[in-house]
Amino acid sequence: MAQYIKETYNVNTLFGGPVQFQQVADLVNSKYDTARWREFAMWGRTFRTPTWKGSISQTGIAIAAAVLSTNGQKPPRGKQGFGKYQGNIPMIGHMFNITADDIMTLRELEADGEDPQYLQQFQYSQRLDENIRGMHNRLNMFVFQGLSSGYITADAQNNKEGVQNVLIDLGLKQENRLRPAKVWSDPTADPIADILEWQDKIADDPNAPSVSAILASKALIKQLALHPNVRAKIALKKYIGSPIPEQIPLTRAEVISGMTEYYDILPIIEIDEKARVQQDGMWKEVKSFDESVLVFCTPANFFEMVGCRNIYDDDSNPNVAKIHFEGTHFTGIVEHFSNPFNIATSMEGFACPVPRDVNSWFVAKVDTTEVWGTPEQMLDVHMNAVKTVKNAEMILIDGEEYTRLAVIAALNTIGQTTGTNMKLANVQAKVEGLTDGDKTSLLEQLNA
Repeated sequence: MAQYIKETYNVNTLFGGPVQFQQVADLVNSKYDTARWREFAMWGRTFRTPTWKGSISQTGIAIAAAVLSTNGQKPPRGKQGFGKYQGNIPMIGHMFNITADDIMTLRELEADGEDPQYLQQFQYSQRLDENIRGMHNRLNMFVFQGLSSGYITADAQNNKEGVQNVLIDLGLKQENRLRPAKVWSDPTADPIADILEWQDKIADDPNAPSVSAILASKALIKQLALHPNVRAKIALKKYIGSPIPEQIPLTRAEVISGMTEYYDILPIIEIDEKARVQQDGMWKEVKSFDESVLVFCTPANFFEMVGCRNIYDDDSNPNVAKIHFEGTHFTGIVEHFSNPFNIATSMEGFACPVPRDVNSWFVAKVDTTEVWGTPEQMLDVHMNAVKTVKNAEMILIDGEEYTRLAVIAALNTIGQTTGTNMKLANVQAKVEGLTDGDKTSLLEQLNA
């Protein structure tokens, strides 16, 4: 069996040198040249500090981002999407480890006489791919959340293991937040009339450049295609003279294309965007694009993706391997530790999608006829969502459910010191490790 030598643990040596290692990173990142966020954003300016005040003065954008600690270790992959916030441009990042257990597993898989570097290269490249894909997933979330709401948030639903008190206002004008005459779930509503009225408003706005498309979620397109008034109007045009147009069977594609063909409604682009986040060790799918809105815009290069030079670029440690991807917007460093053995790859980058012109951006929320989306309202909704999700975390004790915070309070009361930030799985494990006497005392506190 081939021998594992020290040099195989150095990623530069593993791939043949720093140039070759960078080529691997470029090849992996090129798989995401068609990432969905690129349809709406293009990299723009890179600032020396994580602010975009220049853009604010040009676009009228207001900032409501929290400024948190500027230091701290990168979280392991799956633990945190945002590493931290620095100033007003969020920094995203995560890391992965190749440990002694990984190396031992590779040895077990290695065929006799096989080059051990091959399996190491393959495993490392796979892990690198997963983490670079995760960076692009977060950019997707930024773009689609921003497009459909006017805000980027970090909360308990999309960033459970990271910061949860951040709200970035991208500057969607209040007068560009549209609402229907009746909510579209009402069968007597007239969605086609609403859309035509909105298109007229946009066309008559002297400050608004022309828009070229409407963005809508898959769920909302389905709702439109099934709405009785929409179906009847399309059938009347498609089958002129029919006495019962509402009973004519139409496909979803016929209804949506008919809205453009017969009523001059802008082309509707379907957004079926999903991302994966991790909560207490479990994968969860989240949708960043609001399923209850129509977005009127010109998609191509709608956002300028601004960035900031990150601290990794200035790292001159000769024992650290370094790579870049997305040009130089994201940086990765690789460190080798001997005791315990670990090859740690950390990556980070600053990114924030900034609208190039807020005048060209209109969002219609079809599930309400009330004024919606002021910064104060959104902050209330955002913080209440954080509080609700946090308080809804349940711990199971002898077949009964108790909230995580209630269990933590009870544990502290019976002398089992527990921090309020302890994760759900860890609180559950702590409860399960209690003696019978302590568990009885805990239940007495919880049921008092």
